[in-house]
Amino acid sequence: MNNNQHIEPEDLTLHAMQLLSTEEAAVVDAHLAQCLECQAEYHEALSDLSLVSLSVEQAVPAPAARERFLRQIEREKRVVPIDRVVAPVERAVPMAQSRQGGKLLPWLGWAVAAGVAFSSVSLYNERGQLQSTVSGQSAQLKAQTAQMATLSAGAAKSQEILDAFTDSNALRVTLNTTPAAKALPQGRATYVADKGTLIFTANNLEPLPIAKVYELWIIPADGTAPVPAGTFRPDARGYASVVMPQIPKGVAAKAFGVTMEAEGGATTPTMPILLVGA
Repeated sequence: MNNNQHIEPEDLTLHAMQLLSTEEAAVVDAHLAQCLECQAEYHEALSDLSLVSLSVEQAVPAPAARERFLRQIEREKRVVPIDRVVAPVERAVPMAQSRQGGKLLPWLGWAVAAGVAFSSVSLYNERGQLQSTVSGQSAQLKAQTAQMATLSAGAAKSQEILDAFTDSNALRVTLNTTPAAKALPQGRATYVADKGTLIFTANNLEPLPIAKVYELWIIPADGTAPVPAGTFRPDARGYASVVMPQIPKGVAAKAFGVTMEAEGGATTPTMPILLVGA
C-alpha cells in the first residue's frame, strides 16, 4: 500500500474485530504505523466496538451463519484513495445492521468483544511507536499524541470490562423484585470475585425521592457483613448501571441486593431490600 491511500473505515473495524486475513492485517498494520489519521479512526472504532459488546445479547452463532457473515465481509472490503471525500467513521452497530437487513446477528456482541480483547493488547505497542515518531514535531502533532494517549487509556478500561464478560469464572446473576414490591424493576450483575470486577445494570427502576440514592450490595457467602458496591440513580427511563466499583478482591458472593439509602450511601444496608438475586 503506498502513502496516498487511507484504510477504508469498514476495514479498520474488521481489523479491530480480528476478521481480516493474515496478509490483509499485515498491510493494515504497516499503514497504521505511519498514518496518524487512520490510527485515530482505528482507535475510535475500538472504543465504539467495546460499547456494542455491552449492549448486544450474547449467543453462540450457528457455524453456517458465521460462514455467511464472513463471506459477506470479504466481498465488501476495499481501500479508497486519499483524495476521495472520507465519510465519518461508521459506528459498529449501523455497519452490522446494513449487512444483515437492519438486524444485529445475535452473536455479534461476542464477536466484537473477542476482537477488541485481542486488539487492546497491540494498542499499547502502537502507542509507544507513535510517541517515538512524533518527537520534535509540530504542536499539532503533539496534541494528536495526547489524544492517542487518552484513547489508549479508554481501550485499557474496555479490556478490563470485556475480560469480565468473557471470563469463564464470572458469576452472572439476575436480580428481580421481592414479592412485596409492586413495580417490575430488574438488575443484572456480572462478577469476577478473584479480580474484584463487577458490572451491574438495572432497568424499570422507580424514580428516587429527593436526597436518596440506590445502593448495590455484595452479600458474602461466608456470612460476614454485606459489602457496599456503589450508589447509583436511574435516568428518566429507569435505567442505571454500576461499572467497575472500588471493591475488595476475593469476596465470594452468596447474593446481590439493592437498597435505597440517603445521598452518599451507607455502610450497612437499610431494609427493605428492593432487588435481590442469588
